[in-house]
Amino acid sequence: MSKKVKIFAIVALVLALIIGATTFLKPNDKPVVNNKANPLASTTGTVPLPGAPNSSSSTADEFSKVLSSINSITIDTTIFKNRAYMLLRDYPVTLGTDVVGRADPFAPIGSDASSPVVQDVSVQTLQAGKITKTTAEAGAQVSVSGSAPTTIIFEYGTSDTFGSATAPINVTKNGAVLSTLTGLSPQTQYFVRAVAVRGSITTTANITSFVTSK
Repeated sequence: MSKKVKIFAIVALVLALIIGATTFLKPNDKPVVNNKANPLASTTGTVPLPGAPNSSSSTADEFSKVLSSINSITIDTTIFKNRAYMLLRDYPVTLGTDVVGRADPFAPIGSDASSPVVQDVSVQTLQAGKITKTTAEAGAQVSVSGSAPTTIIFEYGTSDTFGSATAPINVTKNGAVLSTLTGLSPQTQYFVRAVAVRGSITTTANITSFVTSK
């Protein structure tokens, strides 16, 4: 091999080594993110959607609005002047005494008498009599079975919702029960109903009506 050929081979080898070394040592370029094309991409994390509210600030704003609205609450008292409200009545019905259980709950079973049983009772409101300007006599026909105590009252008023009641009357046997209604208004229609209470059972009778005198 001639001297020129050797020199050319050496130069070509050196150039090849320089090109290879330059290519190997050059750092790789990182891909550039085009935010305009992909606005959701981020090298540091996920980008929130456009227009998405901040949850913490939104909750605080809603809570503040609720507090401010509480300060402006007003109470409408016109309901107390409404006729439907003024017609509401409390029924003074005596519920009576519950059924009595064992006299001695610690006694052995079967050693004491059986608990009293509440028997049936039926009641019918009679037509009022002895009607005057301010009074009337209410009546009821009562039928009871057994010896359990029974109480009769009469509900009355200017409508079928009543509103007033007589004192309780104790009944021990079948028959008519009478009670005088007082404090009535002249020439006014009244409704009356008998109610029987025996133990924890309340029995209501039919409704009758009458008109007081002038």
